Amino acid sequence: MKESQLVELLSVLSPAERLQLREFAAIPLFNGGPRRNYVWPLLEWCHYHLSENPDADLPPSEAYHYLFPDEPPVDGKLEKIMVDAQKFVRTVMHTRYYLREENEFQQMYDLSEVLRQRGLEPRQLQTLNRLEKQQKDAIQHHQYYFHHQFLLEH
Repeated sequence: MKESQLVELLSVLSPAERLQLREFAAIPLFNGGPRRNYVWPLLEWCHYHLSENPDADLPPSEAYHYLFPDEPPVDGKLEKIMVDAQKFVRTVMHTRYYLREENEFQQMYDLSEVLRQRGLEPRQLQTLNRLEKQQKDAIQHHQYYFHHQFLLEH
């Protein structure tokens, strides 16, 4: 398991970020797959072992026994849960990245597209006008300025 994408992702998270996963795991939008009841226990097991020893081997047989203590091993069952857990962690990482304060322009730009798709063109135009004003009033041209300008022009 040590070479898995799941463990790689977990190993780059801070302890506080790993604990935040629990809050996200309770939200069906983030953790809504058919094996959702096993995702958090697997992450908790991995978190415990990574906290104890970051170089731990994390044998799949132990993880399987932790999740299914009274069941014989079934080929592929743990792997499917690991894939769901990896997708869950990836989704949380994407969400946290997207919702950063410095990403507010992109959030508003994306909202304008949602407004257009929902038939609220006047609100879309209002949002785009606000973004254009924000862009025009920018005193300092930061690294994203030109990307934002491109989005507004196309």
